[in-house]
Amino acid sequence: QLLLVYNRLMKTNIYKDNTTLIVRESDIFRVQHDILDSNYKGIKVTTLNRFIQSFSSLKTNWTIKYQIQNKFKSIIHELHYFKSSALSSAFIEECLSFLNELHFYDIRLNDLPTQTPTYQELKKLLEVIYDIQTNSSIQKEVLNHLPTLNDIYIDIQYPSYKEKQIIDILQSKGAICIQRLKHTPIYNYYYANNARCEVEAIAQQIIHDKKDINQIMIAYCDSKYNEIISSVFDRYHIPIHLNQTKSSSLAFKCATLLEFSLNPNPSTFLNCLTQGCFKNVEKLIEIQNIYPYNYNENYPNLNNITLNTDIFNRNEINQLITLIEQAQIQKNTINQSCDQLVNYSDFKELFITVDEILRNNIQEKEIKVLYQIQSIFRDSLPYLKDKEDLQLLIDEIKKIKTSIQTKRYNAIHVIPYSQVNTLLPTTYVCGTTQTSFNELNPLNGIFDETYVSNIKNYPTLMQRYEHAHLALVNKIKSGNEIIVSFPQSDYLGKNFEVALDIENLLNMESKEFPLIKQKEANEHISNLTSTDASSIYTKNHVIKGSISSLEKYVGCPYAYFLRYGCRIQEPIESGFNVQKIGTLNHFILETLVNRYSKEY
Repeated sequence: QLLLVYNRLMKTNIYKDNTTLIVRESDIFRVQHDILDSNYKGIKVTTLNRFIQSFSSLKTNWTIKYQIQNKFKSIIHELHYFKSSALSSAFIEECLSFLNELHFYDIRLNDLPTQTPTYQELKKLLEVIYDIQTNSSIQKEVLNHLPTLNDIYIDIQYPSYKEKQIIDILQSKGAICIQRLKHTPIYNYYYANNARCEVEAIAQQIIHDKKDINQIMIAYCDSKYNEIISSVFDRYHIPIHLNQTKSSSLAFKCATLLEFSLNPNPSTFLNCLTQGCFKNVEKLIEIQNIYPYNYNENYPNLNNITLNTDIFNRNEINQLITLIEQAQIQKNTINQSCDQLVNYSDFKELFITVDEILRNNIQEKEIKVLYQIQSIFRDSLPYLKDKEDLQLLIDEIKKIKTSIQTKRYNAIHVIPYSQVNTLLPTTYVCGTTQTSFNELNPLNGIFDETYVSNIKNYPTLMQRYEHAHLALVNKIKSGNEIIVSFPQSDYLGKNFEVALDIENLLNMESKEFPLIKQKEANEHISNLTSTDASSIYTKNHVIKGSISSLEKYVGCPYAYFLRYGCRIQEPIESGFNVQKIGTLNHFILETLVNRYSKEY
């Protein structure tokens, strides 16, 4: 019945033909799904930011950070409190973010606080960058010159505080906000032992009740649920639509190569090897861990070494000699590339070298990331003056993410609760603990809540909290069948409590989420027979052992069986393990004391 009601509502004229529909980024795929299932024609679906950007040819990109860095360089000698951090990536990032806020709320320089010496220095920094064009300043310019927007529809039911300001301006220009029908939901309220049990129970309930996957949404309150849902639902073969991102391995390879170029030493050289920047360097990695040399240094020649101690035997030395020879061959194949990374005439030449190295070890799915890296290289070239300027570039490349999207037409829609716009007929809201069921993170860092509380036109913490809290609670009141759940603890045993808002709203006792547990496997233990034990442990009916073997048996009989029964030996190590380092230290001390007595 709920499904019939929902379908009837969806078939009413919520959208209009030949219009532009503005939705949240996370809602685009689902809205396109609804439009395809209906008889709408000519609807263009976009987001708020893309819609505003479509009216401007002006674009801002990450190179604005170079402009800020250059401005800070011009006054670095005047700074005291922020002198050591002003040119760092993190500081520049924070200043740019706050500058964006100043432009959005039309806050003038005279409105900035100056009560303390640090506030005065922050004002000086913001003064030199205030005129730099940010996303917000471009946005404001576009909003002030927008034409009439009668064919624009906005389907954002719970806008953020800043989105609300923009939507109000669009409405004043004629845009229409879609109002969805409200109804009273049916709630079910569960708890589970931990997050994985919670997700397992959701998957099992969907299968058991034979629910229509196209009418289900899973809204998670904790970002950790992203991977749990992906792995559990994959195991149950339940299709989901889930947007995931992860750090790009190709971007990290690129950043590692640039870090080596910026500071060539044994550590950055080893990072290049272990990150997979070069192929077939396994032996080189092994020997570099033993001898942490620079890329252009030769490893020691051990052929004529004289052994006067028991630290290494001749067999181990021969193995080490062979390993060095193999590593040197692998090193020779990459020496030219390493030389080009360290010795280059200009930054363009460096980028060409990095690009060639990346191309030699790239997968097809990483092609888009390579294009992003090349674009960042092109954008940064006009701003790079010194080697130290590479650090901003490196930090920007490390931010590149790859999308792991599971876009399926017939699938369960999985989304963070913070990005929910409208709920589907059956909606699971999971992870509703006190710490996770929250939509407002107070400002911290340099420009924290204490700092902005001294700025007259900046919205107060209470204003922002009340707006976020209202949206947080109203979302969960707008569905049909809503299944709310929370974990009682994490995997380390830390206990959780359900959010107070959930308790007040539902006003009911939670039930344990029904979970079908797998049967415990029957463990079969095979004991040694007397005959077998006698054959492997005794010789001429006599057992020979030592204190260490008895200790091994008391500690773990199975380990004793492997070592003294099966005669399994530890592999010979070519490197310096803890035991050898200890033996070496003792030998050195003993030699020095014997040779120099008290003079050592």
